[in-house]
Amino acid sequence: MNQKFILVLDDDIGILRFIEKVLKNLGCIITAYSLPDYALECFQHSSIPYSLIITDIEMPVMNGVDFIKKAKEIRPGIKTIGMSGSHHNNPGIDIFDIFIEKPFKIQTLCNAVKKVLISD
Repeated sequence: MNQKFILVLDDDIGILRFIEKVLKNLGCIITAYSLPDYALECFQHSSIPYSLIITDIEMPVMNGVDFIKKAKEIRPGIKTIGMSGSHHNNPGIDIFDIFIEKPFKIQTLCNAVKKVLISD
């Protein structure tokens, strides 16, 4: 896979670091955030050519669905992966290109990222 820029957002630092490590091993360049409002502000003002946003859905302050809606207003074509431990309680997950349920295996994450980026 060519070098891709990915924004990762999760309020759980452990999951954030895990995803960051896995995707760096795929050769991706990762920008990781734990605060949705700060991530959105940085995304809005960034010149980084992000190919993908991976976000948790259930977070305080702003949920992942609302984050992606706002991110797509900034960059309409951005690819997205949503993740949550309880997708049944998450209306609006159809906004994501792919949804993965937590906990997930490394291969599940890698396959989702590759699938989304192949269509990029």
